[in-house]
Amino acid sequence: VFYGFVQAAFGTMGMIATGPGQTPVIGTTITALSKDLALERTTISSLYLLATLCSACVLPFMGRLLDRLGPPPMFAAASVSLGLACWAFAYFTHHSVTLGVAFFCLHFLGQGTLSLVSQNAINLWFEKRRGRVMGVCTFVNALCLTGLFSSAVKARVERTGWRDTYVLLGGLELGLVAPLGLMFIRHRPEAYGLCRDGEPSRGYDGLRDDTCGVDAEKEAAAAALPQEAADNADADLVAGAPSPTRIGSSSPCTAYTKTPSADLARAPDAADFTCAESVRTLAFWAMSGGAFAAAAFCTAIFFHLRAIFPDLGPFASLNLVDIPSAATAGVTAMVAGIL
Repeated sequence: VFYGFVQAAFGTMGMIATGPGQTPVIGTTITALSKDLALERTTISSLYLLATLCSACVLPFMGRLLDRLGPPPMFAAASVSLGLACWAFAYFTHHSVTLGVAFFCLHFLGQGTLSLVSQNAINLWFEKRRGRVMGVCTFVNALCLTGLFSSAVKARVERTGWRDTYVLLGGLELGLVAPLGLMFIRHRPEAYGLCRDGEPSRGYDGLRDDTCGVDAEKEAAAAALPQEAADNADADLVAGAPSPTRIGSSSPCTAYTKTPSADLARAPDAADFTCAESVRTLAFWAMSGGAFAAAAFCTAIFFHLRAIFPDLGPFASLNLVDIPSAATAGVTAMVAGIL
């Protein structure tokens, strides 16, 4: 069995484990928070907005740290930190200042860092199958997190209160999620002599495998190139000119081969961009704007869900909103991933 599927399973577990820092779960505590801390919903909403914006500003630094350290240590650190943040939220939140700090920690460590690490851990093991795998993982995450996880938290908040609920959530992060992540989350497949998508590897030397993922058609195209083009490419390499590489991927299984003629044959496939190149494209801002609008709308809905349905019990509001929205989001993500 290709270990990438194991990585995908536990990466999905990590995505679900971001629940304590996700709006559908935090939103279940707002009514109780308002009563317990004597704060208006507008004040709580403003604190949550500020915490969300601050966590978003810090998240790029966590992305750089993830690139440097890899998923295993980052997953363990994020899950342990999220568990401690849950306990701090339960034990030390007594006024608006500590509530704002708690919101920041939960959002930054849960929806931000642990989510980023979990998705990246899955993406590192797939390329051709990435859309399908991430579609299935997102379907499971949407159904379990938005539907089942949030419903269980709602029911427990109704029975025991938000403080006891977050003590339990913190214990699950520390006692279950972190240990499982340490045991099963791995670095990129090339570190273990494997290739993305489970493709066969030939000639692995511990550093690069220039034959991973090179299919017969492209090898034939490379062999059919005029000798003059190959000679010119060889001359460029001797002169120190950089050979075409797939930007944003250090994977030896997906990087272009050292053979100049194969580089020329595969170069047209390159469609990746650096960060500086991406922010100068219209597509980047169009996709970012769409993602922002969707996230902002969903955050507002789930954050004030109990206020929108004030006369419905927790299970009634769950049946009307949580399960259908989770199922719709999951099916849509899975279909989009396959396409």
